[in-house]
Amino acid sequence: MPAKEATPFSLALDRRVEEGALGTLYEKLPDDQVRCVACAHRCLIKDGLRGICKVRYNRGGTLMVPRGYVGALQCDPIEKKPFFHAFPGTDALTFGMLGCDLHCSYCFTGEVRVATNWGMRSLGDLWEASSPDPNGDAQRRVPPVELTATGGDGRQYRVNWIFRHQYEGELVSVSPRMLAPFEVTPDHPVLATQLLGQSGPIYVPAGKLTTTHFLAVPRRYEALRPQGIDVPELLRPFLGAVRVRRHVNVETASQILQLTAAGTNSRAIGLALGLRADHVRHVRSRVARRGGVVETALEAVAEALVLEDGTVRFGQERRPGIPSKLVMTTDLAELLGLYCAEGCVTKAADRPNSHTLTFAFGLHEKGLADRARTLLQRVFDVKAYETVRPTTRAVSISKASLGLLFATLCGSGSERKKIPAAILAAEPAMAEAFLNAYVTGDGHRYPSGKISVTTVSEQLARDLAWLVLRLGHLPGFYATKRPAELVILGRTIKLQPHQYTVVWYEGQPSRTMYKTDSDFYYIPVRDVARGNHDGHVYNLETDGTHTYLANHAVVHNCQNWVTSQALRDPGALADPMDVTPTQLVDIAQRQGASVVATSYNEPLITSEWAVEVFKEARPRGFTTAYISNGNATREVLEYIRPYTDLYKIDLKSFRDKNYRSLGGKLENIVNGVRMVHEMGFWLEIVTLIIPG
Repeated sequence: MPAKEATPFSLALDRRVEEGALGTLYEKLPDDQVRCVACAHRCLIKDGLRGICKVRYNRGGTLMVPRGYVGALQCDPIEKKPFFHAFPGTDALTFGMLGCDLHCSYCFTGEVRVATNWGMRSLGDLWEASSPDPNGDAQRRVPPVELTATGGDGRQYRVNWIFRHQYEGELVSVSPRMLAPFEVTPDHPVLATQLLGQSGPIYVPAGKLTTTHFLAVPRRYEALRPQGIDVPELLRPFLGAVRVRRHVNVETASQILQLTAAGTNSRAIGLALGLRADHVRHVRSRVARRGGVVETALEAVAEALVLEDGTVRFGQERRPGIPSKLVMTTDLAELLGLYCAEGCVTKAADRPNSHTLTFAFGLHEKGLADRARTLLQRVFDVKAYETVRPTTRAVSISKASLGLLFATLCGSGSERKKIPAAILAAEPAMAEAFLNAYVTGDGHRYPSGKISVTTVSEQLARDLAWLVLRLGHLPGFYATKRPAELVILGRTIKLQPHQYTVVWYEGQPSRTMYKTDSDFYYIPVRDVARGNHDGHVYNLETDGTHTYLANHAVVHNCQNWVTSQALRDPGALADPMDVTPTQLVDIAQRQGASVVATSYNEPLITSEWAVEVFKEARPRGFTTAYISNGNATREVLEYIRPYTDLYKIDLKSFRDKNYRSLGGKLENIVNGVRMVHEMGFWLEIVTLIIPG
């Protein structure tokens, strides 16, 4: 069946609201502001804005709150709530809505790579590339509007937010075979299965993954929009001031201009001043071209790009220029692949515009050297020269615009190499041309069809693996530590600390450690370890399926996505259901439940609706219950007390730092526990104990 159209969160909620409990759970303030006291945040909410929970909002000075629906509904033993001492052996009908007043950590460390239209980018880099939240929320940023991420269905979805916050607690380190390992908070959902061939994958909290699980990696991907290359835009950041070398002083140049104005020719001026005639003409031309003022013409001048006849060059660079617009072709893709494998750009420190583009091949690779020269001639209409050195055969051309173009697109220096975005978005034929050229230059093909490439650039290796995956082959990614130094031909060479190897097969290998179906590769989990973390963690929010690929594995935006995102997620297991209090209690009666409870989201922030349901339930003989995080106020507890019997508090930690990482305070939770007890609720407290 086709997926249902996603409904934006706020619009869906705003159809199911009423005014909050004025005078009890909120008060009106000047300038159409309101103060909400449904939880311990006590949000001051301006007109048109929402509280921290995102479900209570100010409409023209009136607080609007959710009512009339459930996002989750389940009848099960009361011990699952868990209440272990209240009515043991009975069932409870539990309903939940949306929203929460704490922000639980369902996140990755910043090193984890996400599949985007920019390539495989780390969450930390995406955070740095994003803009501050316009509402001042320091824990989220607005990504560039063009940024998209690949979802679990292989399609591209806009990235709405990048999140980062401080986290102190347990992390799970998941090490799949063939994929790069990743560190993640225990509750973050990862698409996995244990029952290959028997049932499809489901979202499993990372903390529950074992070595019997297989992670899901999509097999098919939506084509990206092909990108042209705007050469002037790439070269513009390199414009600066060009320092002009003086051949004459200002006084001599002024005399040249005075004698010229008097009608003296260049030969006569040269004889009078002791200069060659061509030098005199050069000075006159330079001053005329640079505004006619001697003092400024002989000093530093601003560099400029010269656009002419569809080409571009620096103002100090000789003609001809290079094409100002490049459309991806197989020739250009092949040339970029050879550069990523064997190319570099060098610059003389004492000469402006001295960038040299060089391809360094082995002495035996005469065919590749000839091919590089041919491609440079075809694509850029430039003539490179070949130099045979003791250990290499170099193809070079000294042209600043061309060298800087390659350095910008692909990086320069082995540890900074990268695949251009235009290749990652290119049609398969162009991507294959790039990949084949790279493998020919710096890879190895085995008789079995296996291909292996090794590089010290992590970005290049990550994007190579991503390109291979998009082209229909499952890559293996491996990182290896290296010694700090190595002696080559009697010289001590400093090495990069890691090298990265990407391996894949052109055809189907005879034996594999992974499995497949029509939609996914299934990669076995090799190891799951646990450790502590004290630092930043990251997440992102996307449109569509609210999924993305973390180191190629499919993951979801948040842990409790069925209940917290049901209204916005077409992949959720059940639609939200409009319902009345009477209908809910009728369901409880038909199911034989003894208790009606509210949970799943944080029920304090939907207390008006809970009280409405409980007012129907208690006269019909039901016990009522809250399952809450305890971030309560006296006002909200007094509001629900006449209609609520049981109250369970999930005590997440007894360290204030941990609660602050969730956006709360331990003091508020402790006060909540104390007030619930003092007011005579049946109170049970649950703490989470994680083995190991």
